[in-house]
Amino acid sequence: MKNAVVLVGHGGSPSDFPKDKLARLKRLESERAARGQPEMGAEEKAIDDEIRSWPRTSKTDPYQAGLSSLALKLEKALGQKVAAAYNEFCGPDVETAVAALVREGFERIVLATTMYTRGGIHSENEIPALVRKLRERHPSVELVYAWPMEESLIVEFLAKVVASASTGSGARSA
Repeated sequence: MKNAVVLVGHGGSPSDFPKDKLARLKRLESERAARGQPEMGAEEKAIDDEIRSWPRTSKTDPYQAGLSSLALKLEKALGQKVAAAYNEFCGPDVETAVAALVREGFERIVLATTMYTRGGIHSENEIPALVRKLRERHPSVELVYAWPMEESLIVEFLAKVVASASTGSGARSA
């Protein structure tokens, strides 16, 4: 079976994206959420498409650069294809990343998020709803959402981060 991973990050807005458009996007999203409307209207979709396709560099969007680097390192560690995808503000979105992997012939796709803790709207609500939608769209592909994460694994990871910072080997000054 041909396996792949989609590493889902939150996504950030590039520093050089017009602030008025970003504010408008957030306002439209907020209004849609207040109405309980799941699908974007035309104006919101146009701005969302524009920000997701905005040209980025590591300077204008360090979050994207960081997630891309993490995806490449994870790909090497796993020995299988890893695609980065973003929940918002950045492309590709999860649907686009999954569709590309399906076109490449992957039969099992694991979605893993960098949003670890329970209670987050993206990791706990939006991504599972999206996975259900993607399973309907791609019934011949096994889609697995690797969440919620075992708290013991998160604690172990954070303990290593803190220990590294305590020894000075992994800490950086703010």
